Amino acid sequence: MEKYRSTADPSTGVHPFLPPRGASAGRLLVGAVLLAPLRLLLAAVGAAVWVAAAVVVAIPLGWVSSALARPAVRAGHAVGGRALLAAAGVRRLPRGTPAPPPPRGGPTRPTSAAAAAAAAGPCGGDLLIASHGSILDVAALAALYSPLFTAPTPDGTRVVVRTAPGAAADVLWAGPTGVPTDSLPPGHGGGENLSAVCARGRAAGAPVVVWAEGTTSNGRGVLAFLLDVAAAVPADVAVYAVGFGYADARSPVSAAYTVGNPAAHLFSLLTSPSTPFRVTVTRLPRGAARDAAAVHRAVATAARLPPLRVGVDARRRFGAHWAATVGGGTPRAVPAAAAIAATAATTTAAGRGGGGRDGSAGLTAAAAAEAARPRKRR
Repeated sequence: MEKYRSTADPSTGVHPFLPPRGASAGRLLVGAVLLAPLRLLLAAVGAAVWVAAAVVVAIPLGWVSSALARPAVRAGHAVGGRALLAAAGVRRLPRGTPAPPPPRGGPTRPTSAAAAAAAAGPCGGDLLIASHGSILDVAALAALYSPLFTAPTPDGTRVVVRTAPGAAADVLWAGPTGVPTDSLPPGHGGGENLSAVCARGRAAGAPVVVWAEGTTSNGRGVLAFLLDVAAAVPADVAVYAVGFGYADARSPVSAAYTVGNPAAHLFSLLTSPSTPFRVTVTRLPRGAARDAAAVHRAVATAARLPPLRVGVDARRRFGAHWAATVGGGTPRAVPAAAAIAATAATTTAAGRGGGGRDGSAGLTAAAAAEAARPRKRR
């Protein structure tokens, strides 16, 4: 772990990007024989239902009216999403939607209207600020709410809509890295204001999900947000904190994915007898988005994980270091030696306490030299 210390969270010591543990070869072999054929069939059926209802049927209806298309979209996402979760070993979809905590100086209990809204869950145009660590996150939220999925632009003030209205299939097919926004160039597509996206979701009857971290982690903490919550989140929308959990000491498989072979990761899910997975949705008090740190803590509380200070910058450095030392398994394998050398130079100049904008330290010069050194072929 020492060689990855530079991308660990400085306050907790958590390594949020190291690949989670995997199943043993014996378990994979047994699962491949007994579970994989049925799971593959279930995944194929789920994907077919998803595409048929949420795309093939919904798009022509959407030309007439989004209200006509919405039932087909929701049906496709509900059935297809749950089938895909079952194919990955998720036996049920546990979730919680606690009522919002009372505001300071306000009543000790939420009003009946607030309680009813919390019990009803997110509605069209509401905003779900979510953590992200697995492709199963997309399937779960699609099955529950059939939302629009968005990701923050690199400056954190705008978002890129990663799905056409009423269809989340392109996010699902993006791979286990989910929404790799750290690869987007500045100003990609111009982005959109969240207020405009929420207004579009309100018209379509769909909530809006934003992957606030801007990348994925291994499920051991909630990364620092790439999304500038105070600047980007509209003041007039209901906001929910969404957290996912993948940890279970009894299971050898984690649904979280950071680096490694994505096909092998998906295969481990298909052959797992049971994959731990939890989603918790909490409605935040009105005006909570003005306090970005409080929103970050709320998402971490929903995920039952510590809030971390490292984020996309550390993820980039970790990916470059992993590609240089381990090789492959990470999307966007940019010239790793150059990236590491630049980081090392920054670290040398900043000293031991220096680091990136997310609060983490840079890679050491020794690590850069080791990563850039050519390796002999065996």
